[in-house]
Amino acid sequence: MFVIYGAYRWGRRRIAYRNDVCLNCRSFVVSERHRTFDCGHIFWIPFLPLGFRKRWHCTCCGKNPHSRTETMRVTFLAGGIVCLLLTFTAWFMPVAPQDASWTWGMRIVMPALAAFCGYRFVSYLPSIPLKQALAAVPPYSDDFCRYCNRELEGGNTKYCRSCNIERIPVYSSA
Repeated sequence: MFVIYGAYRWGRRRIAYRNDVCLNCRSFVVSERHRTFDCGHIFWIPFLPLGFRKRWHCTCCGKNPHSRTETMRVTFLAGGIVCLLLTFTAWFMPVAPQDASWTWGMRIVMPALAAFCGYRFVSYLPSIPLKQALAAVPPYSDDFCRYCNRELEGGNTKYCRSCNIERIPVYSSA
């Protein structure tokens, strides 16, 4: 039986922002923290309230700025080895008339995939570690709200009274 399930996110509201580094965009960005009320559903019928959740989103790409976005180098090595083994298997097994199209497809596609995995393994550029990237993020220099342009109040974590939003320092894990 085919079951359709997921989660609804209702009442999305921006509650904070900060200078940040986005591992997906590979640049310094402003990220926003949103609060939503999440509810699980089956067949589009909400049934399980999951409560309020807070998530950070990059303003450029909309994804979590600290989520890992790249495939590991060892994955390309393993994929290349598996593709080479399947290539040798396809070339050394006898071709039966009923399996000729499948065998020749394997003989053509598997070396191409092995070459692709080898290219990606050799040309792999490792990403900058998150802690090192966060240390290079410049602090937010403006003392005015990004959204309503009013002066922010508070100490290290500043807030705007008019739009009820915080400006959080980047080193905070909140």
